[in-house]
Amino acid sequence: MLGEASCTRHLGVIALAGLDIARAQQCFNDALPLYRRAGDLLGEANCIQSLGDLALATGESEVADERFKEALALYRRSEDPYSKIG
Repeated sequence: MLGEASCTRHLGVIALAGLDIARAQQCFNDALPLYRRAGDLLGEANCIQSLGDLALATGESEVADERFKEALALYRRSEDPYSKIG
């Protein structure tokens, strides 16, 4: 499940780089519930951050701000020491 989520999210990253906004949105939206079902906070945070990147790329700065704050909260809850500050 995690491999599928990760690959799907990365397909979204590629789509976003190519400015295929609809495809990027679909990939991120498909990956997010997979991360959640697996209980992978770091993957979920990365996916939400990608949704923030997408919102930023489409000029939705308020939505981007919300997504980045949501991702930050998950990074802070994560057990991964590299996702924490200090």
